[in-house]
Amino acid sequence: MIKKGEPVLFADNSKGYLERCDAFERAAKDVGLIPIHYGGVGARVRESNLDKEIRDDFWRARAVVLYFGAPGEGSNYEDHWVLPEIRHCIATAIDCLIYVSDDFPHAILRKYGYALQPKVLSSRDDFGAVLRSDLEEIIGP
Repeated sequence: MIKKGEPVLFADNSKGYLERCDAFERAAKDVGLIPIHYGGVGARVRESNLDKEIRDDFWRARAVVLYFGAPGEGSNYEDHWVLPEIRHCIATAIDCLIYVSDDFPHAILRKYGYALQPKVLSSRDDFGAVLRSDLEEIIGP
């Protein structure tokens, strides 16, 4: 469980990530959490100076929200900084909310150690409302 005033991180490297980053920030603030988001962060970032910043934010967050969907131009479904971290995240007490588009291959998540069923979102309009509701469920007293 997370408490109000604690940080929650969002990562997304799919088409339309800017809209979801905005929806995430609104939803997190609306429920009293501190939003941290990284949109458009692919696997190549792991080889850059930004990697340490993201990694530090990822591990200090009390909850992690991830979105996987249709890749951007010149990318692929596995081009997401966070994929190798999923296995470690689910092994801790960190709440991990994972959302995917209806066309995202679930086998990719299984490949990286996520055996649960992610929440499938069929339209981009769903994300903000679904996320807000899910965040409210993980906030403790």
